[in-house]
Amino acid sequence: MHQPCLVIMAAGMGSRFGGPKQTTPVDEYGHFLLHYSLFDSYRAGFRKVVFVVKEETAEEFRESVGPAVAAAFDVRYAYQKLDTLPEGYTVPDGRTKPWGTAHAVLCAAPEIDGPFAVINSDDYYGIEAYRLLYDFLAVPRPERSYAMVGFRLRNTVTANGSVSRGVCTEQWVLEHPQTILKLQREYAAAGSEVLYAPTFCANRYALKDYGLEERLHTMNVSLVQLTRRAAGTGVLVAGDMTTLGRPVEEDGAHSYQALLRVYREQAEALLDGGVDLFAVETMMGVTECMAAVEAIRSLCDVPILCTLSVYSDGKCYFDGSAEEAAEVLPSLGADAVGLNCSSGPDQMGTVVRMMKKAAPDTPIAAKPNAGLPTITETGEAVYHMNPEDFARHMHALKADGANLLGGCCGTGPAYIEALRALR
Repeated sequence: MHQPCLVIMAAGMGSRFGGPKQTTPVDEYGHFLLHYSLFDSYRAGFRKVVFVVKEETAEEFRESVGPAVAAAFDVRYAYQKLDTLPEGYTVPDGRTKPWGTAHAVLCAAPEIDGPFAVINSDDYYGIEAYRLLYDFLAVPRPERSYAMVGFRLRNTVTANGSVSRGVCTEQWVLEHPQTILKLQREYAAAGSEVLYAPTFCANRYALKDYGLEERLHTMNVSLVQLTRRAAGTGVLVAGDMTTLGRPVEEDGAHSYQALLRVYREQAEALLDGGVDLFAVETMMGVTECMAAVEAIRSLCDVPILCTLSVYSDGKCYFDGSAEEAAEVLPSLGADAVGLNCSSGPDQMGTVVRMMKKAAPDTPIAAKPNAGLPTITETGEAVYHMNPEDFARHMHALKADGANLLGGCCGTGPAYIEALRALR
């Protein structure tokens, strides 16, 4: 029997991450997550590795990873090519990306001569996972025997973000309109003066992941009109726009000019839908805020509210700070700036005061979460701050200088009702 082989899928481009995750250092010594996987798998008993890579990036990958691995493993390379298919199959018209795990294994098959395990290059599994895999593979078994190492979801999903489950939220809303209509009407009845159309990720960059980019215009228009039905009279409808999830680059697909095009395209569609204002929210850097504001302002004079998610000290996740945003964005055409998400109202006061000091004549918005969540065994985020405590802390934020108040994650209609009661 041949010794167990480890097949490592390393052909991904990390489009949402912003680069190749498999060769991104994660510690002060320059190690990749892949190095941890190789170290643990060696300790578990693996001695042969097959890397599945893209042919155009293979040389760079070899230079980055290969020298350190060759001394310990029998290393092979396989190229994941779109046209590597079983006999009788052809590439569908318009297909540009390879398929998933099964296709990667098919491409690696010529280099596999025995039992094998498959892992991603950019995940951390831990030594116990490799020991379980190796021990299973090292014992002679009937043909077509399979195993999988599972992990408890609560131990793997971070409380600091979400995991895509392969469903486009905007498309789901359009397929279930009564759900959003009911919810938005409840917010309006509770006292909300502005309803956000559910267009958060209805931009070309995000919709491309679902093959829906050509529906961008109709999707944004339909979602705005749906929210207008819920708003009725006396409640404003905001076109919701957000970060594209990567720092701005000097050139390429995420340059400033590229962001201008993406934001302008969505803004045009939202205007066609009839929005009363724009809510540019959950932004991670000042530069992307500038691009969004500039794109909108090149089209119209509709009011713009721009809010960022920042660290507790006011620093942005990408570039700049909340204070810098408050200074710069009004000069580009933002009518109000502020904060949303990232923290509860009891943790937002310091940054609100910083922004108000930097821009005393600009309205400052505060839309915090209902405190910081805990994650249940099923992966659900549970927010523990009740509506009354939320409203009390929001009242303090008003004293800190916040002029526009609202809620983000975990704040249902009851929170808005409690907030209105303190006016």
